[in-house]
Amino acid sequence: MQPEHENPLAVFHPSGDKPFGIAIVEGTGAKPYFVSQRLNLVTIGAAGGQHLSSQKLLEKYIKQAFDKYGHLPIIVIPDAGFAMNQQVRK
Repeated sequence: MQPEHENPLAVFHPSGDKPFGIAIVEGTGAKPYFVSQRLNLVTIGAAGGQHLSSQKLLEKYIKQAFDKYGHLPIIVIPDAGFAMNQQVRK
């Protein structure tokens, strides 16, 4: 069950062996899916990079990945233009 009042996050697991880490990316569509498959990472995406608008969900999904795969490094992968978008930069 999702915590109330939080924006949804997209979560994709790679189809291969144990993932190399957990990627935090901007977007909820094809981009996080391709990151998960091409880079062998559990990928958590948020629209507009607004992961902090969904703190409880983000913590929940990271914990679920740790429970499933063991502790993994967390990697933030910003979009190329992130520095120009103040909300994403935060």
